[in-house]
Amino acid sequence: MSERQALDLARKALTLSSRSSETAKVRTISAQKPASAMAGSSQTLPQRDVIVVEGREKVRSLLGRQTEGYDGYRLAFDPVNGSLLHACLGACPALQ
Repeated sequence: MSERQALDLARKALTLSSRSSETAKVRTISAQKPASAMAGSSQTLPQRDVIVVEGREKVRSLLGRQTEGYDGYRLAFDPVNGSLLHACLGACPALQ
């Protein structure tokens, strides 16, 4: 999966207050980096790189579930199969 495809998946997973996700940042990071910031994830992170999409827009829903409105988000995707590995809404811990 490319970083562009990850951005498209993030757009499908999130409902943002604004219609633009132009401020979203997409990057591929080492699997070791997100481990501490994503420690509360219900899924086991892969032992390979992950693609992370981050933005500052207000989030109104994630995967069709309404939220109370969070400023910002981070989604991590498995680059092999495109599955969502982790989602953080609001103030997310920095990736080391």
